[in-house]
Amino acid sequence: MKLKSFMLGIILYISVFCFSSQLYLKETPFKIASSGINAPLNSHRTATTGIIYYFEESDLISQQLSYQDHTSLFYYKVNAANLSNSMISELLLTGSLGYTIKDYVGGISLSCSYSKAKGYDDVTSFSGDLWSNWRIAMLTALFKTHNLLTLAKSDLDFQKGITLDFWWKEMEYLELGTTIELEEEHPTSFSLCSVINTNDILSLIASYKTATNSLSYGVRINFNSFELVYGLRTHTELQATHALSIAYSW
Repeated sequence: MKLKSFMLGIILYISVFCFSSQLYLKETPFKIASSGINAPLNSHRTATTGIIYYFEESDLISQQLSYQDHTSLFYYKVNAANLSNSMISELLLTGSLGYTIKDYVGGISLSCSYSKAKGYDDVTSFSGDLWSNWRIAMLTALFKTHNLLTLAKSDLDFQKGITLDFWWKEMEYLELGTTIELEEEHPTSFSLCSVINTNDILSLIASYKTATNSLSYGVRINFNSFELVYGLRTHTELQATHALSIAYSW
């Protein structure tokens, strides 16, 4: 069992160093609870801070800070995330800008990441993505590319990968979400999520992801202008992942 955990840890270190800007640094506590499904864009000015603690084998922690605003014409968001443990450290800065046309918002995201790990050269990379958010009655459709263009060590890479999210809200009590992740050289992944709004304050979240065969759970608490989200993701081999965030909207 110890050997198995050690090997999983080594694999995790390598995968985090190579791919964390794609897999880890862009996660949020809500996406932990929803198995990666993106919720519809928030129409308020919001500041958020959060922390994610990944399984004990890695001792991996991610801290996040973001600010977003959504006016009648524009949507913009800035986000900073740091991922670290005794072996690696990575910082990701992301800026997103979108234009609003009635119920449609679309735009671009630009990211810069800096990575360092024991035994490896430091790496600075830049990437760009396209995204959109379209609301049709009770249904919201979201589209996003996966690091469409990436520049690292003077090498320009084009990655063929997209995420399609669909979020359906029935009145005020039930929300259902699903996502389809399509990426070259990787199997297609599906996620399903349900959110039960028990009242104006408490929401219960449960979800499942096929790629990792994992269940996730969460609690969302709204009080006045504050929102608290706790997410728990299980794993078939590793320890659970815990995530917590608090947001203030005005």
